[in-house]
Amino acid sequence: MARMDLSELFAAHRGIISEKITERKKSATVLRELLESAPIVDYITASTRGVQTTKSKHGGGQSPLTWSSLFRNVVGYILKEGDAVAKMEEKSRSSSTITTRKKDMSDMLRSIYQSCQQT
Repeated sequence: MARMDLSELFAAHRGIISEKITERKKSATVLRELLESAPIVDYITASTRGVQTTKSKHGGGQSPLTWSSLFRNVVGYILKEGDAVAKMEEKSRSSSTITTRKKDMSDMLRSIYQSCQQT
């Protein structure tokens, strides 16, 4: 697996809990796409099982990405997006924007669930 894939994975993992809405949205899209890749799913599964070591596989002293850490960040993403949607609803924003944001949250949760089930 290319090193770039892992850097994108780690960036998306961090980005989905960003305070910036555009960064969260972009990271969520990238993460959903990466979770469709069998090598990425295999990497996360192997990391979760403790097969890979931190420095030998992706360097930089980062902890390996596990399903648990990924799920924690997805929950953080959903909470932040949920708060944003609630604020939009209070301000009577466009229902299509709110519907899209809700769909994005649902898609993210579905994506991680389906990817995790492949293992």
